[in-house]
Amino acid sequence: MKKLISFLVLSSIMFLSGGAGCSEKNEDPTPDNFLSMLGKWRLEKYVLTRELTDGSEKVSLWHAKDHAVNIVWDFKSDGVFKASYGSKELPGNWDLKVQKGNAEIINNAILTLSGQAAKEAAQTVSNKDILVGKLTAASDISGTYFIITYDVDVSLGYTTDGKKITISYTYRKI
Repeated sequence: MKKLISFLVLSSIMFLSGGAGCSEKNEDPTPDNFLSMLGKWRLEKYVLTRELTDGSEKVSLWHAKDHAVNIVWDFKSDGVFKASYGSKELPGNWDLKVQKGNAEIINNAILTLSGQAAKEAAQTVSNKDILVGKLTAASDISGTYFIITYDVDVSLGYTTDGKKITISYTYRKI
């Protein structure tokens, strides 16, 4: 389990520090016009949920600051984003398709990240070329946040007792 968690955290870091470029802007669609997503967001916590073959679930929660993980995403209105981890910065492209929400709250959306770094991370968790996750966004007493959830392809062999694995990242607007 510790190896799986370390692998998933390192995959996220690899997403930020791997690869040297991103796709051409004209190859990727621009995001839906949800101005609430624009700006800088810092990773606050991540949750790993494993649904075991017996139907039970194991949930693990980590706070980024407790593991010295400082990841910031900066979303621009033209569909470009910058991911930074420490002193490393990588550009990428983002696409947001909102199925349900308004200017302040997103109840159901799909966030797609593309570019070389996203491809490397996507291949790690799903064996695909783009990173696609389910997104919700809202505000609470601590400010605005969004949660992005990725399904991990268990057929890639990351666990022998899990039939479904998801990892959710919570980002706070800074």
